[in-house]
Amino acid sequence: MSKSSGPISAVSVTARRISIRALLVSTLLTVLVLLLLITVLNYTFAARLTRALSVMEEETARASIALEVNKEAANVLAALAQGVVTNDAAYFTQIVKEAGQALSDAEGRLAESADALPPDDSLRIKLYGLATSSEDIYRLTILLPRRAEEGKWWEIEQFERSLIPYYGRLVTESADQVRAATVERRAIAVAEVGDIRYKMQVTPVAAGLLILVVAASAVFITIRSIARPVERLTDTVARLAAGRLEERVSVGGAAEFGHLATAFNEMADQLEISYTQLEHRVAERSRALERRAAYLEAAAEVSRAAASILETDRLMQRAVELIRERFDMHYVGLFLVDEGNEWAVLRAGSGEAGRAMLARGHRLKVGEGMIGWSIANAEARIASKAETDTVRLVIPELAATRSEAALPLRSRGRVLGALSVQDDQPDAFDQDAITALQTMTDQIAVALDNAQLLVASQTALEAERRAYGEASRQAWVELLRARTDWGYDYEHKSVTPAYGDWDPEMQRVVQQGASVQEAASLSLDREGNGDGEHTLFIPLKVRDQVIGALSFCKGAAGADPTRSRGSDTDPGQTIKPWTADEVALLETLTEQLGVALESARLYQDTQRRAARERLTSEVTARMRETLDMDTVLRTATDEIYRALGLEKIIVRLATGEANDESALGDTTTTAQRGRTLQEEVV
Repeated sequence: MSKSSGPISAVSVTARRISIRALLVSTLLTVLVLLLLITVLNYTFAARLTRALSVMEEETARASIALEVNKEAANVLAALAQGVVTNDAAYFTQIVKEAGQALSDAEGRLAESADALPPDDSLRIKLYGLATSSEDIYRLTILLPRRAEEGKWWEIEQFERSLIPYYGRLVTESADQVRAATVERRAIAVAEVGDIRYKMQVTPVAAGLLILVVAASAVFITIRSIARPVERLTDTVARLAAGRLEERVSVGGAAEFGHLATAFNEMADQLEISYTQLEHRVAERSRALERRAAYLEAAAEVSRAAASILETDRLMQRAVELIRERFDMHYVGLFLVDEGNEWAVLRAGSGEAGRAMLARGHRLKVGEGMIGWSIANAEARIASKAETDTVRLVIPELAATRSEAALPLRSRGRVLGALSVQDDQPDAFDQDAITALQTMTDQIAVALDNAQLLVASQTALEAERRAYGEASRQAWVELLRARTDWGYDYEHKSVTPAYGDWDPEMQRVVQQGASVQEAASLSLDREGNGDGEHTLFIPLKVRDQVIGALSFCKGAAGADPTRSRGSDTDPGQTIKPWTADEVALLETLTEQLGVALESARLYQDTQRRAARERLTSEVTARMRETLDMDTVLRTATDEIYRALGLEKIIVRLATGEANDESALGDTTTTAQRGRTLQEEVV
């Protein structure tokens, strides 16, 4: 190639760059114009769609309000009819006014909806018509309670027979007219929404196709201009990625590709240098990651053990064995502080040394040695070279130790003990190992603390359950002492009080606290069927305390239910024994009966307590109505007599001199009025 060809080539490349740039700019402008047009059209369609949806929502709301007014009017009419049946003025007034208030609230919302419409809108007229009809019914809720209070029930009945059905039909017809009008208007809005949605779907598709044609043309022209240099660059990159770091790229054509080739070659040089250095760093990092992975795996195993093992001794021994195995340590021991917070006692140890120290009850004073120092200061203490640590104590079983770490067991702001990790090599603990060990130590501490809290909670809960059960048992003893023959018998299709001695089987069930079946039959076949009856006895329990028993008797299939218990069955009739499902169902029902009885007893206790407090408050208030001492004494005696129905009350005031009759005052209220006490306040 001659030297004169250089400028010509440069000029052609410049011209080519300019044409590509103009093509890209014009394509971009065209796409922007089309996007702007789509945006404007979509905005217009969205505004129309919003208006149409708003109309749909308004019409739906109006229809809902009309239905609500119709419903509340029906409720008012139903309340009127129900109140007439009771002939109770207070009840009639209450239910009618409640229904009338609900109708009034619905009429208010109906009026607001009607006011939002134009004055000449036909729907507004229909809404006002519905409001007028419901207003007539509302006026009845004001008029009829007055008649009820005056006792004019005959007049109310006349209203019920004449006007109420008429008003009901009037409101229903008005509501139907409003609903039909709203349905028609909503259908128009729905059609408009469908039209808008169709346009919103078609317009973007057409514009998108146009944009696609313009963009495809621009891309085709651009690819033809830059495809070859990019292909050569891509081939070189592929070879470089395959590991041939000596590859370099040589790209002709536009100046941009020349600059790109130079920069790429410089990058390849740096990459070749960095790759060599990276291989060494990756090897080092891989070893570090393997150690961290082992630490994390050990932490995970310790966490699983802490979550699955509830027995503390087994958990501690499992933890020390896992740590020794995963960290490849010489010895691992776990110490817990005693109740006096004076000694750290070895509770778990690995290997022969651990078993030997556990056998002799090894312990360290808090504050002495690395374990005692770690507990006292709530901090970890690391001895990379064990022989140089001044605090460390030498244990005969661990004479081979060259590095040691003591980590505190911390949970909820307190130190439970410490973990001792020892190795026979110096500098065995790096920062990652210490962090992982402390994490596992904290997990063990939380698990031990949770186990202690669980034991304490279970103990407290059991004590509370026993105390409450004993209180409930005493209450039932007092209650049943007053009613020794408390029970009922269902026989001959009637319920009667139970009298007489208890059935021996029922007494046995009360003593044993378990269900018993009794089969009384004349003859049984191989399947257990026979003539006679089967009786099931189930204890009645309240909080695990037996307070009674129930007896269930099942006669022969098809037998006359009016026959008395124990009578002979008809010939040919057989009886099936109690099935497991029947027994389970009856035991469940009996259990629910016990719960209901306990609830009723608690309710009665509460009522008695409330009545006693109310009586005390009333009597005290009467006594404090005056400051005159004589009036206070007389009021007190009279109120106590009235409240408790006593025969005689004596109140005496004295100066303290028992023999001085002149110093005694006497205020006596004696009641012999022959009143019969109708209520007892306990």
